[in-house]
Amino acid sequence: MEEKAIICADVIAKYQGKIVLVQRFTHPAGFALPGGKQDPGEFLSKTARREFFEETGLALEIDGVLGTFAEKNRDPRGHYISTIFTGKASGSPKDEPRKTKVVFLEIEKFSGIKEKIIFDHRKILEDYLDLQKTGG
Repeated sequence: MEEKAIICADVIAKYQGKIVLVQRFTHPAGFALPGGKQDPGEFLSKTARREFFEETGLALEIDGVLGTFAEKNRDPRGHYISTIFTGKASGSPKDEPRKTKVVFLEIEKFSGIKEKIIFDHRKILEDYLDLQKTGG
């Protein structure tokens, strides 16, 4: 039987010039892009804003879409298909107790933590940073 795909939205947002990540304490643990599952009937842009706020306490102003990532083995928990939204964050950060901690990554320090970034989020961030360098 074919595994049902789970539709998600993840976010690459800048806050005061730094990229917003969450450090996950639950399985799988590590650094990740904020985001999560779409609720039934919900627009993906709303999913992105809602999940971003739930995980970071920050408001999200969407300014684009990087792409959709659908490779079957991109997440060990199942077949997750995620559209990556980009934007700017504002407000006061707030951790999810016992679940996540909000982390602000200076782009210059990406190479120092990239091995600790989980799922395919490292590849997604590399794609994003490459596009930023080329003006894409």
